[in-house]
Amino acid sequence: MSAMASPSEGSKSNHPSRSTAISLHQYRPLQLERPLTLFGELSVTMSSALALGPDTVLRVVTGESLLSSIRKQQPSLHDSLRKLLYVAQEKHSLSPGFKNLILSQFAKFETAFPREEIEKALSDPGYVMQGPRSPWELSLLGLQSNGKDRAGDICTRVCEWMAACDQHGFYIEDLMREGDQHGATAHLLALMESAHESWKRLNPQLAMYALAPIDISLKVLARLDWELSTVDRSLRDPTASQLVGLLRPKARPLGHWLKETCRMSGCKNLGELTKALLRANAAYRGDQISHARLKKWARSKEVVMPLGAVVPALLAVSATHSRDALLNLFGAARFLTFLCDLLRSSTVGLAPTWEEAQSQIESRYTEVYRLQAAQAFP
Repeated sequence: MSAMASPSEGSKSNHPSRSTAISLHQYRPLQLERPLTLFGELSVTMSSALALGPDTVLRVVTGESLLSSIRKQQPSLHDSLRKLLYVAQEKHSLSPGFKNLILSQFAKFETAFPREEIEKALSDPGYVMQGPRSPWELSLLGLQSNGKDRAGDICTRVCEWMAACDQHGFYIEDLMREGDQHGATAHLLALMESAHESWKRLNPQLAMYALAPIDISLKVLARLDWELSTVDRSLRDPTASQLVGLLRPKARPLGHWLKETCRMSGCKNLGELTKALLRANAAYRGDQISHARLKKWARSKEVVMPLGAVVPALLAVSATHSRDALLNLFGAARFLTFLCDLLRSSTVGLAPTWEEAQSQIESRYTEVYRLQAAQAFP
């Protein structure tokens, strides 16, 4: 179990970065044992020692970065952030007009960033602003800034859960910084001991730095799985899961998603789905969605099916509620594909085959989902 023996083992590059006062990420990207195979260009960033960062999760689920998403949804804010970054990098000076613009745009976040804190930071590039430590908390503030009631939507719930995980991570770090090794270890064991034991059985060579982000991601998926179900749970097995089917053998998660799309469109296979999409005039990037392309997406060996292909692929599904359910399921399928890829890339020594990695993720996901069900059914 040497690969998971101590939080202090492994590359120093997986520790918090304190080298600059202004940084897009508090933590350096994970230094994996080998490159990711399907998400090879992705920088795996962390929001704390325990959880993946929002930029990584957004890139995995949608294929877009956090800044790209802001550019599409709030272009004026993106423009200000870009200019602010230039000021931080001393590529531009801070004009009085731009300073007032920043102060007005951040006024909606005053509970988290008081005006005087922003003014100090704008006046002194070396000043470290006091505000939320968790990037997930910042993302939550961004979601809430448009004035809409988003209390129950998926993005809000994920941000809330991941921010709560970050608080545990920060608490452990603070204890370590204060010299309370015993307290830090006790809190970490309370959070991760069962996960450590499970992974010791499933994959004893899984690197310590990857154990928490993989396991916490599975727990967040389990909560989403539970809460998004529209089936009356009193009439079925309370341990049933919508997502575990994406991890079954003989297909990768997106292959299972396409099978479910076939089922909900009344098609027996991808060949019939291709014909249904042809009749619906479905196109991706100006081209018809061919049988060969569907098979390539289902195999997920060379490329991950992009989010932009989902809407045209769902034109064969007539029921609106079925399309909505498949859209939610697609994000989970991409994320589970990434977790399998991450597990393979963060295993010390010989990497497991994809089938082995997916089986390990399936086993652990089944465990954490049943724990979620047990909490709901005392």
